[in-house]
Amino acid sequence: DQSDLDYNRYNETFFEVLFTGWILSASSSDKGREGDDDLHLNVLAAGATRQEILPYIKFMQMIMRKKPFLVKGLEATLCKLLRQLEFFDEEGKAKLAIATALVFNMKLGPLPEPVMQSLLDDAKVNKGTSLSFLVAFCKEYLSKDPIDELDMLFKRARLDNKMLNFFPQGKRTIDNFNSYFTE
Repeated sequence: DQSDLDYNRYNETFFEVLFTGWILSASSSDKGREGDDDLHLNVLAAGATRQEILPYIKFMQMIMRKKPFLVKGLEATLCKLLRQLEFFDEEGKAKLAIATALVFNMKLGPLPEPVMQSLLDDAKVNKGTSLSFLVAFCKEYLSKDPIDELDMLFKRARLDNKMLNFFPQGKRTIDNFNSYFTE
């Protein structure tokens, strides 16, 4: 916090390293990323539990209280991570879902619309990646906040009438929605 880091210039890089341990690129993948230049204190290196990811989110919150302009960098990084969700293994996706839920639980400031809309990519939807991420996100979010808060988050993300869009094209029915969430 006391260093001379140029947060204005490198805010997205700061969050990329904090979430993944490395700078994201178009060909980023968490498979085979065990280089000497990787930071091993990050969300993806933590365990896939709320207790192990929470310190990273609290650290972000502490930094962002002193530097509120970092909200846009966090939002951009979350969007980038969710657009590249296919590159992460199942455990990595679960960790990102927990971290994203904690970011919104703790009200760090990113707008939910661009972040959550990043999940509505046809490839991720057809593979079921978006839906499984959404379920993990909702479970984590609801462990701290009531369903009314989640409903408000979805309204701000403009997803309140688009929940069926997380299902593949041929399965976008109320019956499939109900049976999926009943299971």
